[in-house]
Formats: sequence, C-alpha cells, structure tokens
Amino acid sequence: MATNEDADVRTERFTVAKDYRKVDFGIVDHKRRPIGAVITLETANYVAGGARAFWRRAPGTYFEVTCGNARNGYRYGAGQPTHHFATEAEREAFIEKYLKGARARMAKKFGGPK
Repeated sequence: MATNEDADVRTERFTVAKDYRKVDFGIVDHKRRPIGAVITLETANYVAGGARAFWRRAPGTYFEVTCGNARNGYRYGAGQPTHHFATEAEREAFIEKYLKGARARMAKKFGGPK
C-alpha cells in the first residue's frame, strides 16, 4: 500500500466501520474520578477524485485509530491525531504501545497501579 507521502492525488474518504473502546486504568484522580483512555477505531476507504476529494492520501483501505485520555469515561485533555495503518495487526500493536505509555504516565501523575 502506498503511503501518504506517495499521494499526489486528492481522495475522498468513506467510513466503512467505526467503533469505540473505553479502557479503565484502575487509577483515580484527586476527585476520585476513574482515569483511562478512549480509543476510536475506524476503517475507511479513500477513493481517488470525487466531488468531495479533500484528503491527500493514496487510494485504498486504511485502518485508523485515534487515542485519547479519559476521565470519568469521557475524553479530556489535548486532542490527538488520527493514525493510519495498512493492517489491523499494525493498528492493534500501536494501541497496545499507546495504552502501556498512557497507563504509565497516569500512574506517575495520579499514583496507582502501573
């Protein structure tokens, strides 16, 4: 699959599937709100041309993920970029790595299990 840098054509994006995961780290803040992460999973097709061709990405199917901090089950903090992957396995590996780092950051900030 071509990468974003290879794309010299504008594409239109169509969402095929969308799902959410909420992860609780078993950590609470000073107000006793649970701390965790919210993961947005999407599968999208990018098609060359089209009336709404905006994206500069090579045509094809991408597995996308957006990760963010959660407090009390809702996102908080700075928004994070969406990452695009060629396979679901690559996306799952990225999610595992993100959750490991996020759990460690939150444990350091609020105390609790690592």
